[in-house]
Amino acid sequence: MKKLATITTIAAFAMAPAAFAGSGPAFADIDTDADGFLSVAEIQAVAPAVTEEEVAAYDADADSMLSEVEFEAWKMDQKKDSDTETDSDY
Repeated sequence: MKKLATITTIAAFAMAPAAFAGSGPAFADIDTDADGFLSVAEIQAVAPAVTEEEVAAYDADADSMLSEVEFEAWKMDQKKDSDTETDSDY
């Protein structure tokens, strides 16, 4: 079952960073070491196209990791960008 969850998580982020725009996997599912932060490696494990620079842009405290609050801010911005692109298509 855990293998299926991992595959589902990876599939959900196949279109990263746009995948972060939707509901996507939960923070806890990406935080594989359960330290309460997302490292670049953890993010790239589910979204290989995400760059260190992109993560750094949302890393408010510059600790090279995203807290849950920082990650949610990133997801909200991705959703806004995705909504804007969708709106302009019509």
